[in-house]
Amino acid sequence: MSWMSKLYETYENNKGKQLDLPVMAHMQARAQIEIVLDMYGAFKAANIVPKSEPKILIPVTEDSAGRSSGVAPHPLYDTLSYCAGDYEQYIKEGKQTTKKKYEAYIKQLQNWDESEYRNEKEHAIYLYIKQKHMLNDLISAGIIQLDEEGFLSENKIEGVIYEKALVRFIILTNDSTSQKAWEDKQLMDSYTKYYLSVRTGIQSICQITGEKTIITVNHPKGIVSSDYGAKIISANDTANFTFRGRFVSADEACSIGYEASQKIHNALRWLVATEGVTIGKKEKRTFICWNPKGKKVPQFDDSFAELYLSETDAEIEVSYRRKLYRAIQGQAQELQDLDEVVIMGLDAATTGRLSITYYNELQYSDFLKRLLSWKTSCCWYFQKYSADTGKYEPVVKTPDAKAIIRYAFGTLQGRFVEVNDKVLKQQTDRIYHCILDGARIPRDIVRAITIKASNPQAYDDGIYENLLSTACAVIKKLREEEGEWKLMEETWKDITERSFLFGRLLAIADYAEKFAMDFKMNRSTNATRLQPAFVNRPFATWKVVMDQLNPYLRRMNPGKNDYISKMIEDIVQTLYKEVDPSYMNKPLNENYLLGYYLQRKDLRTKKEVSNDKKEEV
Repeated sequence: MSWMSKLYETYENNKGKQLDLPVMAHMQARAQIEIVLDMYGAFKAANIVPKSEPKILIPVTEDSAGRSSGVAPHPLYDTLSYCAGDYEQYIKEGKQTTKKKYEAYIKQLQNWDESEYRNEKEHAIYLYIKQKHMLNDLISAGIIQLDEEGFLSENKIEGVIYEKALVRFIILTNDSTSQKAWEDKQLMDSYTKYYLSVRTGIQSICQITGEKTIITVNHPKGIVSSDYGAKIISANDTANFTFRGRFVSADEACSIGYEASQKIHNALRWLVATEGVTIGKKEKRTFICWNPKGKKVPQFDDSFAELYLSETDAEIEVSYRRKLYRAIQGQAQELQDLDEVVIMGLDAATTGRLSITYYNELQYSDFLKRLLSWKTSCCWYFQKYSADTGKYEPVVKTPDAKAIIRYAFGTLQGRFVEVNDKVLKQQTDRIYHCILDGARIPRDIVRAITIKASNPQAYDDGIYENLLSTACAVIKKLREEEGEWKLMEETWKDITERSFLFGRLLAIADYAEKFAMDFKMNRSTNATRLQPAFVNRPFATWKVVMDQLNPYLRRMNPGKNDYISKMIEDIVQTLYKEVDPSYMNKPLNENYLLGYYLQRKDLRTKKEVSNDKKEEV
């Protein structure tokens, strides 16, 4: 019940402060038709509502908010099959059902209109609807089309069939100003007070508030727009006994008052709309991260900061951590160490059930500590285009979870690497577990992205550079978890681990061939082509690489030849000195990519510095 309590607390803390926080007994819905009336209920005009317009708040009852079948009218704005009294005249089938819908709708609206909570706009709408000529007006206005037999055509309004097109109203006041009824706060308050005054039902102790009140068993749907019909609280399966073996009836499991349910669902719906981060394109999972008091919380999977590198920056990790800290604190200026941060993941288990896939409550101090720990240990060098210089410049940043999963488990589709939604959701959960709970990076993810990064010919240069940097960030995270190396320090050249050294050799061979051809090559180097084989049989493949590299070394000037040959000789001697010869040809582990990247970066930096000096001369 903790998540319910936090949502209830969130609603209580933010009501009256947040204008877009839904009011009780209301829900969001998208209207397709707009009718203009005067204060006496006379029809003036009608328009189609563009799909681009935002959803509106509509009054609902307990039954209508969660309706999926049967007759359960909304009190004011509803679909044509409910609020058009002449709808049955223009259909061939279902006349009786349509008649029942209208009768239930108009009776409900009449009860509100005859109560002490009547509102002048509601009264104008009631006067119009009871005349039973809405559909005829819409046909005359060109909104609705008929077929050759005089019945409703199969056309749609903004993608919605006529039967399910929702109607909203604009009221022309006596001074000829138009007012949108759905934005009238007095109308909303009028309905809320009316509905709470007429609600009846079983009274019991609400497990959220601890007070005796009328209990609800029909909770709202429409929390996540992509899974509109899914409910997060539901127990209507009495035939197959979903809760058998634990409880006799649903209320034994959870007893929630109507007002508490409304506040919980409205708070959750508001948070999803304002703070939700969606994973996946079709099969989606939504994550929200918030503070119950309404204070701004930074999203934990944002990039936050990028650190541009300079030749004199000797403390990259320290500088990056400081910049991250300032960036995060800049987004969370109101939060104090003891303030709460709540994280929740939501996904539709079925079309009618919304499940909580992740839930955690943290103090902000712990949240910040874990965030900084992840982002400073899972970071690497990336290339970013600078509009100021017109060049790609090196930056240090942390890849987001989606990028890690795409490159580890995705496939190249056109110019982009894409991944199946189910895989993306499942694996993103695992990455978020590392970020928020301090879990270790899963080795299968490290292995998968290493394999992809070991096949550079499968990608174009831009994609491969991002893939390689993302892979190195993940591998760096794994290495630091195991307390091995600090890779963004000048001491990386002292690392004598076998795979790391072989990675350095591969980078030198790749660079040397490009240098010999003056970096004017329209093909991959021999080192790049042989990289997949090199990973599996490094010692044997290195002999082939060297045989193919020798002609390029002879094309260099003597000074460059000596420089490259000396680097290769030093690394090979270290290998023979530090590594058991029997293991020389064993497959390389992921560390080779770190050695490859750092050696390549070092050689490229020296080339750029050398070119700069030539330009100065």
